[in-house]
Amino acid sequence: MPNCKHCKPDKAAQFCSSCGAHLKPKRIDAGYVVQELKSILYLEFGIFYTIKELALRPGKTTKRYLWGERKRFIKPILFLIVCSLVYTLGQRLFDYEILTISFSEETKKSRPLAFELLSWFTDNYGYLNVWMALFIAAFYRLFFRRLNYNYFEIFVFLCYILGLFMLFYFVLGLVDNLVGLPFLQIGLPLSWIYLMWAVKQFYLDNRKRVYIKAFLGYSLGTFTSLLLFVAISMGLDLLLGN
Repeated sequence: MPNCKHCKPDKAAQFCSSCGAHLKPKRIDAGYVVQELKSILYLEFGIFYTIKELALRPGKTTKRYLWGERKRFIKPILFLIVCSLVYTLGQRLFDYEILTISFSEETKKSRPLAFELLSWFTDNYGYLNVWMALFIAAFYRLFFRRLNYNYFEIFVFLCYILGLFMLFYFVLGLVDNLVGLPFLQIGLPLSWIYLMWAVKQFYLDNRKRVYIKAFLGYSLGTFTSLLLFVAISMGLDLLLGN
C-alpha cells in the first residue's frame, strides 16, 4: 500500500490524486519481470514486426516511421543497439568474424594503444555501427542532396539497415558454425544487394546510378569512420608518449 500521507483506500479510485501512486498495485512476481523485459525491448509489438517489415520493404518501412507511424516500430537507435548486441553475443558463443585486421609485431610494440583499440574494434564490430552510420549518413546526404531528406532522417534509415545487417550476419555465423560451411562469405555480397535495394526504395530513385551512389556512400562512410578511428588511436598513442 502506498505510504503517501494523502493516499487513502477508496474502492472507486485506482490512483492517489496527490502522488499518483497505484492504490492497489500488483505484486512483483516472475510474470511482472518478464513483462518489464518485453516492454524494454518492444517485444510486445515492435521488434519482430520491425524485422519483418525491414526484410520485406526496408525503404518503405523507414518512410512509414519518418512520416509518423512510429508506435508499431522499435526506435531506430535502440534497434541497432539490440541487433548489434545479438551479433556480438553470437560472435562470442560461436566464434565467427566478418571483419579482421592484421597487425605486424612492430605495430603492436610501437603503437600499443592503437593496437588495443583496433583489436577491440574487430572484436566488437557490432557496437561501432552507430559510429559508422554517422559518416555514411553524411555521404548519402551529399550524394542525394537534391532529395528531400535531412541528415538525421538518413541516419534513422541507416540505423534500421545496419541493424538488419547485424541480424543477417548473426544468422549466417550461426549456420556457418553449426553446418561447417562458409556461409559468412556470401554475407557481404548479399548485404550489398540488400543495401542498394533499400536505398532505391527509400529515395524512390529508379535510375541505375542510385546503385553506384548507394555503394560509394556506404564504402566511403565506412572507410572514413575507420580512418578517423585509426587516426584517433594513433594520436592518443603519440599524446601519451607510447
